[in-house]
Amino acid sequence: MPVQIREKIRNLCFFAQGPYEKTFATNILTYIFFAKDEDYAKDILKHAAIQLEEMQLEEYAVLFKVTSADLADSSFFREPVWYTPDIPIPSPGRLFT
Repeated sequence: MPVQIREKIRNLCFFAQGPYEKTFATNILTYIFFAKDEDYAKDILKHAAIQLEEMQLEEYAVLFKVTSADLADSSFFREPVWYTPDIPIPSPGRLFT
């Protein structure tokens, strides 16, 4: 699983570096990941951080938001249940700030 996560993060970063802005005429971008549980969310965050560090794109961490919140409960739009891979000791934030 770590290989797939890292490959996904790498491809999303490459897309953000040019094709995204060219395609959509904006540089405003957020990638959201819904994890099936808290452990999987931690895996995504860990491997995303590793991949960003290897690519020397740590500043892209703010583009990625990860949660294990229940999709059936729309409170994930309002509540601080989102994590980014750039914070050593994660604290949840809101999707929209």
